[in-house]
Amino acid sequence: MDNSNRAVRLAVKYLSSRMYTKKELYDMLLRAKCGRDEAEDAVEAVAEQGYLDDYKYAEMYILDSANLNHKGEYRIRRELAQKGVSREDIDRAFLNTDADMRGALDEYVRLRFDPESMSGYKEREKFKAQLIRRGYSLSDINDIINEFLETVDNVGE
Repeated sequence: MDNSNRAVRLAVKYLSSRMYTKKELYDMLLRAKCGRDEAEDAVEAVAEQGYLDDYKYAEMYILDSANLNHKGEYRIRRELAQKGVSREDIDRAFLNTDADMRGALDEYVRLRFDPESMSGYKEREKFKAQLIRRGYSLSDINDIINEFLETVDNVGE
């Protein structure tokens, strides 16, 4: 078996377990001792066959990250870029997915925000910093927290 066939077979094997970006797959093939040319050719071959698509990967990653992991847009964009997805594919995927970032933030706040333990300025700012690290914008964070506090106040009355 020549090295090109080995690289393609490895690529297909890796892709049979989960989705990868082109960069991730290329890096995995290099770690498996495939040469650079063989790894490039294998990535191109499986992409041409439709087994590898960074745009589709980005769409799925956005949906999973927002809905399951409560990550915000900024963090998701950064993570996709680190995985080698082009800015164009990331932008297009965000435009074409129905991920509700604001809804994910609202759900996360309702799960994690305890008005009693976060009544002080310092505690609330630490929570906001955590949400910023999760990739949400400060304006969305302030809006959602204020809305949440209003509903808590209305229930308490």
